[in-house]
Amino acid sequence: ASLSGLYEHNLYMSNLFDYLAIPTPTRAAAPAGDVRAEKGIRFEDVGFRYPGKNDAAWALRHIDVFIPAGQSLALVGENGAGKTTFIKLLTGLYEATEGRVLLDGRDVRAWEPTALHARIGVIFQD
Repeated sequence: ASLSGLYEHNLYMSNLFDYLAIPTPTRAAAPAGDVRAEKGIRFEDVGFRYPGKNDAAWALRHIDVFIPAGQSLALVGENGAGKTTFIKLLTGLYEATEGRVLLDGRDVRAWEPTALHARIGVIFQD
């Protein structure tokens, strides 16, 4: 019984080690650019396409919006409209395929991930 238990646990551990061995992508450096003297969130001509999708399959395209500090925004739309993708771009979980996302005038990619995540709280529906 002990040997069969060891074998079974080893199967789970080999799956875990295979998962942990998957390389994680590194963050691309933020392009050198100006830092705006503004407080809030700005999307500048932002587009996002999931990797491996064809050119016509944009999740978001040509998004231009500014949300001043202290203001609120409600994202409402049908399933698949890009609401979650919008939030993941803002939080740095996804990188825009085109355009840029700014938080307090700085490109989200220039923020240290822990500092960015300390400023933003998100609870996804799943």
